[in-house]
Amino acid sequence: MSKIALVLRVRLQDVISTINDLKGVLAYSTKILKKHRMAFAGILPLKCVVFLLGLSIIYITKVTIDSGILAKNTAVFLKFSVLGILAYFFMYLSGFLVDILIKKLRMKFSFEVKYDLTGRLFGSPYLVIKKASSSESAFFVDYDYANIENIVFEQV
Repeated sequence: MSKIALVLRVRLQDVISTINDLKGVLAYSTKILKKHRMAFAGILPLKCVVFLLGLSIIYITKVTIDSGILAKNTAVFLKFSVLGILAYFFMYLSGFLVDILIKKLRMKFSFEVKYDLTGRLFGSPYLVIKKASSSESAFFVDYDYANIENIVFEQV
């Protein structure tokens, strides 16, 4: 029984440590991302447009099939087919613009985080820097950046 309690206590400490690390990463990344509010202001409406156009394509397809093909109404079929093609085109155009904005934001975020991490590394005491080679230091910066980027941009 005591071994189970000990294992659970260790697991709980690991979970608490992970949650605290996530809080720190999110606080750090939020501080950097606040500088790029306008980029988010551009991404959000375009994401909504992509979502709404994706939903409208489903409805347009339904109307095209039901009212155009099954009812043998050529005028309705042509109108909604053209409307569906236009909605599809604008959905992918908006999606392309969203991808460009996200990549641009990621590049700015990448530069600022790597710059900050490198500055913090070189701002460390000499004995800490002396213990690690330059390749190890670069690995730590890249590894920490990759973790931060995965947490921040995973669902964007």
